[in-house]
Amino acid sequence: MIAYEKYREELVKAIGVHIPRAKIYIYGKDIEGPYLSTADVHLWLDIEEKIDEETMKKVREEIKRSPVPFEVEVADVHTLTDKDREQIIMRGILWEG
Repeated sequence: MIAYEKYREELVKAIGVHIPRAKIYIYGKDIEGPYLSTADVHLWLDIEEKIDEETMKKVREEIKRSPVPFEVEVADVHTLTDKDREQIIMRGILWEG
């Protein structure tokens, strides 16, 4: 089990360098309280509009440079269907925003 909450501040900071106003949701079936049962984290970003791919690339690079010791998948909620986006927003854990 990985205590992902321990690295929350580092991840929020890495994302905020390029997208300071993002709502950040952690979402997935592997979240069990403050722990993950696998070695990766899925974060969904929402800024009320689609995030351009160059900015997403910069965010991913920033996260890779951070001291977070596990894999982090990051994506824009506006790349999802309306139904899936609603699931992320309703069931995901909001970290920032």
